[in-house]
Amino acid sequence: LCVAIAIKTTSAGPVIFKQERYGRNKKPFICYKFRSMTVDTPSDVPTRVMCERSSVMTPIGPVLRKTSIDELPQLINIVRGDMSLIGPRPERPAFCAEFEKRIHGWRYRTYVKPGLSGLAQVSGGYDLLPREKVLLDMWQTARTCPRI
Repeated sequence: LCVAIAIKTTSAGPVIFKQERYGRNKKPFICYKFRSMTVDTPSDVPTRVMCERSSVMTPIGPVLRKTSIDELPQLINIVRGDMSLIGPRPERPAFCAEFEKRIHGWRYRTYVKPGLSGLAQVSGGYDLLPREKVLLDMWQTARTCPRI
């Protein structure tokens, strides 16, 4: 409740940010987050790049990102069954399509349910490149789903 009030009083727009992501077997779902960026932020730019531009962050956005509090609404996704607590982070469909062309093994990330947190998230968070994420996610996926 405190986060919602802080977002609403420091920036215009909705408290919750909704975005389509791919789940298990590329099933699309709506992912929920506390909004940490302005409402006019382009949606086709990687999050890692956008975080470097303070002009698109809301006044409390950097704190939400640094503490990962912006991810808390994804507990709704977990209750709905779209996500689990642990697993590869879900990605936007447009980025999935591009990464599958350029990064060997990227498609295997969608063989398991995406998670709120995972090895790649804990090891590097927003700073990891997609190629680095897939290596950590594949190691984690192989341990939880040995048939891959």
